[in-house]
Amino acid sequence: MFGESVVVDGQARQAEFHEPHEAVEVGEFSAVAAVPRIVMQSHLVPPAPVGKPVAVRYRNYRIADARPDGRGLTVLLLELA
Repeated sequence: MFGESVVVDGQARQAEFHEPHEAVEVGEFSAVAAVPRIVMQSHLVPPAPVGKPVAVRYRNYRIADARPDGRGLTVLLLELA
């Protein structure tokens, strides 16, 4: 499920990365992503994630918001650093 290598707050993690305007499916919900985001297992998200750095696909981001789904996954909304 999570095949993309990302670095979140200095720690290598596996996640799904979604570019803006890609279709995003989380569980039974689907939508079009308006901002870059990663989806990862909630237990891998650092404490107080907002503002922490993320590196993915040779780009640097900051976490703008964290949205746990209540079933073990968290969507991290990103902004360019």
